[in-house]
Amino acid sequence: YNDENSNFKPLPFSFDRASSATVVNKDGLIETVGSGEPRIDYKDDSKGALKLEPSRTNSNIESENFLAANYNYVGRVTITSNILTSPNGLQTSDLITETTGSGTHFVGQASWNQSIADTSVSVFAKTNGRRYIVLGNANMSPSMNTWFDLENGVIGTQNPNLIDARIESYGNGWYRCSISYLPNKGNTYPTIYLSNSNGSSSYQGDGVSGVYLWGYQIEVNSSYATSYIPTSGGAVTRNSDSCSQTVPSEIIGQTEGTVFLDSKMSLQSINNYQLFSINNGGGSDRIRILTATGNRLRFIYQLDGGNLVYSFYNPTDYGDLTSLKIAFTYKSGDIKVYINGVLVDSSSNTFTIAETLTNIDIATQSGGYNQMLFNDIKLYNTALTDSELAALTKI
Repeated sequence: YNDENSNFKPLPFSFDRASSATVVNKDGLIETVGSGEPRIDYKDDSKGALKLEPSRTNSNIESENFLAANYNYVGRVTITSNILTSPNGLQTSDLITETTGSGTHFVGQASWNQSIADTSVSVFAKTNGRRYIVLGNANMSPSMNTWFDLENGVIGTQNPNLIDARIESYGNGWYRCSISYLPNKGNTYPTIYLSNSNGSSSYQGDGVSGVYLWGYQIEVNSSYATSYIPTSGGAVTRNSDSCSQTVPSEIIGQTEGTVFLDSKMSLQSINNYQLFSINNGGGSDRIRILTATGNRLRFIYQLDGGNLVYSFYNPTDYGDLTSLKIAFTYKSGDIKVYINGVLVDSSSNTFTIAETLTNIDIATQSGGYNQMLFNDIKLYNTALTDSELAALTKI
């Protein structure tokens, strides 16, 4: 707030990333932006949103060339390179066509072997007569094989050993298909199969049908697929995005306040992953929203030099990628939690904040694995009324 002319002004953020990275632009195409350049992502968001991700490496050394030497596990298919326009707008996708042979039709990497950490495998695919692809593994038990329907954009038979499986539309018939799994759970010989029906991977090929493939990515130490990292001849690392701001004084209410989150999150049953916190730079005075096991939420008011004033574990299972509008107030003798327009808990506990609150932390927790989209975040320096909280969080 500017006292001189009585209006509100946006405050600049400091941003950094020590590498290039990709983003979906206004035209719906994947483009690369340079080192240190913020990524405004328009995937499923016409207004654009700042994309922030952790550091990840694409260990697949040839992400766009399925004729490269590292694809040394190939059976009953022919590969034609650079035949169709890819999700980046260039003609760099390859056509994988099944032969007339009987059995499995596949392309994979027998030379790639990584079984020490969570792993995510993803590829962009488009049908050319063959409806399904299967992401999985060969020569490993248990199988990770999961079927993806490229005509309807849905997941078919899904392997129960997976952490996660997703299919996302990138327009013009392209889908990004991904699976994620735990260490020693099938991450040898990552393989893409063609399939003539859901749940089946072995059949008599017709010599004509196939799929277009592009952007094959293998991420170790990752329980979900992140944005595309192009490679050509070697593994490539995208460094983490960093965004921060020096909060002006008196922004955070010291004796009372309200936090509001409008978010879409993949809880994935991860326990104690911090979604939002206001604090004094440490753990002695802090107000937090965290995830809890079973796709649930936990609210903690830990004030008075670290003493626990209030803790609430919401038993509701919010599922995966559920839209939530959350508000919680802190005021001595008047603590409230509202979710989607409904008061879910309150407390008349009294407290005194021992130190000045100075930090606002969004989705910052070491070792966390959640994916979140924040549509809106608000911080009020007063405790809103019940009617205001209900209106603010109403779906």
